[in-house]
Amino acid sequence: STGTPLHVSHDRISLLANIPWGERERAPVNHICGSFRPKELYVGYETSTFKKVTAFYAEAARLPVAPKRRFVALDTPVEEIVALFESERPDVLVGYGGWLDLFFRTVTARGLALRPPKMVMYMGEALPHGARAFIEERFGVPVLSRYNAVESFKIGFFCERRTGFHLHEDLCHVRIVGDDGRDVPAGTPGRVLVSNLVNRATVLLNHPIGDVAALSTGTCACGRTMRLLTELEGRVEDAIALDDGRFVHPRSVWQALKNDADVLQYQLVQTEPRRFVLHLATLDDAAFARARERSLSKLARLLAPDP
Repeated sequence: STGTPLHVSHDRISLLANIPWGERERAPVNHICGSFRPKELYVGYETSTFKKVTAFYAEAARLPVAPKRRFVALDTPVEEIVALFESERPDVLVGYGGWLDLFFRTVTARGLALRPPKMVMYMGEALPHGARAFIEERFGVPVLSRYNAVESFKIGFFCERRTGFHLHEDLCHVRIVGDDGRDVPAGTPGRVLVSNLVNRATVLLNHPIGDVAALSTGTCACGRTMRLLTELEGRVEDAIALDDGRFVHPRSVWQALKNDADVLQYQLVQTEPRRFVLHLATLDDAAFARARERSLSKLARLLAPDP
């Protein structure tokens, strides 16, 4: 999860127990979809941890009620996925945050006729800023999430209210710490440390997972009593450090680009203190040319305001 190679083994008992533990996360999904086992369309890649775990379940467990899940490769064309919605009518679309944002923006930009699912679930990476509001307002479907990682399969999950991640405190202990390693007050962003309480094959205590988040100062109206983690604010390495001592938060970059209708998705890479590479995903070459000029002008003012 941190980007640094780390081998994490999971013991069989914790892997099998992960199935009933998952009922806690599935309850909001079942409620929204009105079904005990809704149909899922899962978009991912073949070598993912999810695929490895489900392959283990197929060999080592016999589930009384098997998931209704259709797996689709990440590089499947958008038009083919839209056709699957028409033919199979899935209740839930599951995918990575960045891919889901690009999928729905591409559907909108190309004017494709999509019969939306009952809900969207993102995992593996955070949604880009503004993506949740775009999907929920444009397509009228709630967007939920689960917070998990190779280091700990169960960290947190969204309920029907979507106010943040309810933490699996009996499975994974979460701390939010500052630069000095001490816990910060609720409402203050800090680095996420996790302690997997159930996996005996690789013991991880106070492990920095690389994310930035904050504990909520309130409780959720759903009535669940676990601590609430606000939506992830990014990765530790996402902040842009400039040579004049300033730090630019990713949300500032998003603010500069969010209202450009030609930009479906973007990536800003810092190669030197004052040198950046901007990648833009647009509908066609004409849209790219328009977006390039506007984006470069705005980012120049943000990242290099002095002459």
